Amino acid sequence: MTEKRQIELEFFTEMKVKFVEDGKSTQHLFDLKDITPLLVFDPINGRLSPFQGNLPACSVWLLYSQEEKLTVLGGKKQADFQRLPGTWYSYKVEGWDLSQATEVRLGEKTIPVRREPSLVGNPSDLKVSQEQLTLYIGSPPKVRIPSEEGIPFMQNDWHVTLRDKDEETIFAEPLKILRDAIQSDNDENYLLLDLSDLLDLQPFGIFEIRLKEKQGPVFSLKFVVIPKLSLTGHKRVRVPDETGEMPEFRLEVALDSKFSLECADEEVCLAKKENGLYEVIAPARFEELELNLSLDSNSQISLDLPLPTLHWAFVESQSAIASPSANYKQLYQQWDAWYNSPSCYLKVWIAPVMQPISGRIQVHWDNNNYPQTLENHNNSKRELVFNLKGSAESVLHSCLTKIPFELRIYELPGHTESFSRNVLILKRSVREIINNLFIGYQRLINRQEHNKFLSILKKMKDSIVLSKEDRSEFEKISQKISPRLLSFLKRECPELFR
Repeated sequence: MTEKRQIELEFFTEMKVKFVEDGKSTQHLFDLKDITPLLVFDPINGRLSPFQGNLPACSVWLLYSQEEKLTVLGGKKQADFQRLPGTWYSYKVEGWDLSQATEVRLGEKTIPVRREPSLVGNPSDLKVSQEQLTLYIGSPPKVRIPSEEGIPFMQNDWHVTLRDKDEETIFAEPLKILRDAIQSDNDENYLLLDLSDLLDLQPFGIFEIRLKEKQGPVFSLKFVVIPKLSLTGHKRVRVPDETGEMPEFRLEVALDSKFSLECADEEVCLAKKENGLYEVIAPARFEELELNLSLDSNSQISLDLPLPTLHWAFVESQSAIASPSANYKQLYQQWDAWYNSPSCYLKVWIAPVMQPISGRIQVHWDNNNYPQTLENHNNSKRELVFNLKGSAESVLHSCLTKIPFELRIYELPGHTESFSRNVLILKRSVREIINNLFIGYQRLINRQEHNKFLSILKKMKDSIVLSKEDRSEFEKISQKISPRLLSFLKRECPELFR
């Protein structure tokens, strides 16, 4: 039986691993001199791309150690991503367009950029369950076949193979046979699949096209085509109602009438309407949905639909911000726990697929004053983090037993107006309010008055009936401290002034 073990090692260029089982040992030697500390991802589907010493001439996400210097000759940076959590914090992720790049330098290592065949078109952002392939709706993509600058493109040197999802060969001939479907533009050459007669007029399914140049490697490109598909409502972010309940997820799917739509989950309701239109209703607790499109029993494509939902969480330490417990109901916090905590934050995000989000929090600490605004303290555009301790001074001088923290989100996907909800209620007792107000204004009275005020508060705490003299003294000191304190006491504790 093999056990999984994790061992932290210092940098080395050679690794020898020895396995011992039943007294017998086997030894493996690994040469790590040529390993480059770089991960490459496809930005369309987020998949890790094989890295074999060179990089593709297309858009990529590059993950590398921030201790290394990255230089891209001829490339164009497209995005800077936020720092990764946990043990990946020391790494950076950047988006680069390498279509015109010649090489990438990481530290002292030089990585060439290879120009290889690729798919060109308008890929859908919908995710296909099968192998996370790129989906094209309507027309199939073009195949870009690069050629070296200044060297004529030789169609005779290329061979094309087209296969279906079952790896059955549809076409396998030299590229020159498809000359009428080839379009050339400077050093770029395109095979137009919709003009090549390789696919049906309305292609549907999973396909693989392989291209090989003489004495060169085989390039494999897989893709999915659906002739007609439109979804309405799938990008709308769900938000809870005033009672904290999440609504059902509803969307409409439009297909060609010869196709059918199904869902394996019995809790999902599918209502077929006319002309290939379907209404889909999923329970509120669902965070993702799988829909199956089919032409017949042998032709089926599954789509993975994330159901975007707004979440927030109360976090008591900065270290816990990375992975809080998701919530979408109103939160309650007691004053003493909130005030005595060294730190407290509110994190807001959209799940399961994170999206850009912006907003603020307003603390309604007093009915007669403007609320205090708390701004986002996170550099990420996909998460909001508010430092709730920033409102401590306002809360300390509040005369409210319940202080609402209102979250306002701007431009929430699928909503015509901004979203606003009281996500946190800070609860305080009358005793805590009196103490807080007194602490805030005690510099306005002398020590004797201070001691007298505290003794009366103690009697009140112990439920001792105050004498007329105590009441008069209490009112006098309260007036001197703050008219707001006096008006609050008369409203909340009228028995003191009878």
